[in-house]
Amino acid sequence: MASSFCSDSSRLVEYAHRAGQGLFAEDACEIDVLDWPPGASPYIEDLRGTNLSQGDWTWIRSAFYLRWKTCDNFQKAAVTLIVFSASPELRERLGRLHVNPDWEVTLVDPYSLYVIVLDEIWLQAESITNGVRQVFGFMERSELDRSSKVRSGERSEHDFVGLHNVAKHIIFLKEAAEAALLMAQRLYQHHQELLDGPPQGGSAKSTMQLVHQMLSQKVTQFEVWKLQMESMNARMENVINLVRTLLMEILCAE
Repeated sequence: MASSFCSDSSRLVEYAHRAGQGLFAEDACEIDVLDWPPGASPYIEDLRGTNLSQGDWTWIRSAFYLRWKTCDNFQKAAVTLIVFSASPELRERLGRLHVNPDWEVTLVDPYSLYVIVLDEIWLQAESITNGVRQVFGFMERSELDRSSKVRSGERSEHDFVGLHNVAKHIIFLKEAAEAALLMAQRLYQHHQELLDGPPQGGSAKSTMQLVHQMLSQKVTQFEVWKLQMESMNARMENVINLVRTLLMEILCAE
């Protein structure tokens, strides 16, 4: 098994050509993490809104290409995974893979590599969602406190810009959760087609069934993420409705 990390554009052309022509050696797994364009980071930042309340224009973007060639009834295989702009955490996990004594599982079922990719996406999503949940929870409690003060006759200022930005973050995360779930479902469905295809040897079949179970777990995790974002989005709508009602009461009182 080989793994490498580079940002040379000529390597990108070389690997695309080799993958297209099937020039990878049999019984080999090759993992290449490419920074494309050279020096590119998976973290895309726009600093124009950082001075606004709850402003954050950071995106995480990566891409993955997997090629799997088999022959002799799955007895020999050539696998290559090309990752464009991997996160540091994914880069580290893939870098450790070649020293794992069970790395040959990737030759039997390369979808095990997608399990790693999906797991890392889930971990990133969980970390980001927890951060947004904490910020939103604080804003939710603050607006409830303000509503009590306003109705008791006190003056209170609302953070309208912060509410807008947090609502936007929640919408974007909800969209990301739905897209990630669709991706995981498609991978799971395609893997099911492979399981239902030509029979493999006993050990290969059991390995693929194990990978299928892991893919199913990833689908479930993304379903949970989607439900979490739907719940948070509904709570944000409640907060916005509360603020709108309070403003109407103030205007009517004046």
